[in-house]
Amino acid sequence: MISTISKEQSNSILYSILALLKIGHSLPFCIEVLLQVEKGSLKKRYERIHYSIVKQDIPISQALAKEGILKNLEIVILDNSLNSIDAINSILEIRELSTNFEKTVLKLFTFPCIAFVIGLLIVYIAQPIFYDMVTTLVQQVEISRGIKLGDEASLMWYLEDRQLVLNIIKIYIFFIVFLIILYFYLREYYPDIIYKLIPLKSLDDIPLILMLMNNLQKSGLAQDRILRTLKEQSPKKGWIRLFSALLEENLHGNTIYNIFQGYGFPKNITAILKSSEISKTFWDNMYKLVRYIIEINLSRHKMINKTFGFMSTVCGFLIILYFLMGLFMAMFKLQSISMSIM
Repeated sequence: MISTISKEQSNSILYSILALLKIGHSLPFCIEVLLQVEKGSLKKRYERIHYSIVKQDIPISQALAKEGILKNLEIVILDNSLNSIDAINSILEIRELSTNFEKTVLKLFTFPCIAFVIGLLIVYIAQPIFYDMVTTLVQQVEISRGIKLGDEASLMWYLEDRQLVLNIIKIYIFFIVFLIILYFYLREYYPDIIYKLIPLKSLDDIPLILMLMNNLQKSGLAQDRILRTLKEQSPKKGWIRLFSALLEENLHGNTIYNIFQGYGFPKNITAILKSSEISKTFWDNMYKLVRYIIEINLSRHKMINKTFGFMSTVCGFLIILYFLMGLFMAMFKLQSISMSIM
């Protein structure tokens, strides 16, 4: 049975192991050291890992996977790596790369989206008070003065109809939840659709895909076996079609850059892949290619956050201010109508 563990806890354990590996200790000895220094639930986790390795003769990668520290292809990376430090570094880097796009989206859209809901909830709660007071005063003025107050007594649309506000909140929340579910479904099963619609997300995943290929290649596996392994143990269901197509082209001795292009990779990246295949340096220079794409990816995320980060915050406050302005305008109208009665 695989234990459940958060990504943060798993990363923390891997960083601890990595630190000891860099000192020169072996991977099994790193587990023994951590077993001695850690306390509480973490110590018990290391005890189970140590027991699995020593008493049950389970490979370290499987023992770590049993505790939820490694998943799927991460096991393959560690098993097939000639250097444990490189393998764990790759695993940690892969994890970080795969969520850059989501982090950027959260930074830019979380506050404006929440601000819209907050604004609607404020007016939904306040609407009965302001609407009833304005309606009552208008009726008094019309009876006492014998005149009709037309637009003078009108309120902002969200203060006129409370049910409309409630319906908008429901539709808005449903729409956001639907988009999130759709995105994660496509990301898992049809990532190529996301790559074609959102090139920035493809820059998150391309280094991950190439890094997986590179790590298996460094272990000495043949190209066809690398692609077959990735097809069988793909961390995402949607990548199975990609690795399957790459394997088929490789077995037929064809170039594979066109498969990446058809899968939605940006043209500048596929152009580099094409030139490296033509020059027969695709596999030899894969690490350099990965670093190049990572640098492009990070620079674009920084540029987007720098350009739109402040605008996102301002937009959120403006949304709330828009709804609050309606309440202030209603207060002024109440005062104006009250003055006309006197």
